[in-house]
Amino acid sequence: MNAHTGLLEQWRKVLVFNIGADEVWSFDQLPDVQRLPLRFPIDPVHSSKYGYREDYFFALNSLGHVLTIAAIRLIRDPAKENDGSIDLCPIGGWFPDTLKAARTLDKHYLTDIFSECCSSAFGIVVEMALCAPGRLPVLCSRLDALDNTALHKLAMDAVQGAVIPWLFEDLLELPAVAK
Repeated sequence: MNAHTGLLEQWRKVLVFNIGADEVWSFDQLPDVQRLPLRFPIDPVHSSKYGYREDYFFALNSLGHVLTIAAIRLIRDPAKENDGSIDLCPIGGWFPDTLKAARTLDKHYLTDIFSECCSSAFGIVVEMALCAPGRLPVLCSRLDALDNTALHKLAMDAVQGAVIPWLFEDLLELPAVAK
């Protein structure tokens, strides 16, 4: 096994999502951020012309997006919220836990990308709930479509430098009332 394949396997083993396992919803169902490898197995197909440093930060940003979306997915229990809504009450408890994980990653990778991803994604959800609640059903259906296997695939694509879909795509247009 070459170094790239070995690094890819390390990521595969640590990027485990168990959201909703045993009908329990807890932060421990997300990957253990303290076990993430320091290097990224950037696929040569996804390498930029700017080199590993640029690819590294792109992978960091993409992984931050996936992990934050997984945290948002974790707070949404589709069995309880089957009307296309998100109960924002748990965010008060989940956000500090998510931000703590993001700060751990920021220290681990010597950057603030994870904290920025975390804060902006949670901010988008709260803003959408307050300013454009009619868009929440679309967001919720996208979140509900992300099972543990889909999250694992997105995370693996992210660490390899692939472009991952942005969950908030087309949901951020200002409503006519806010303009």
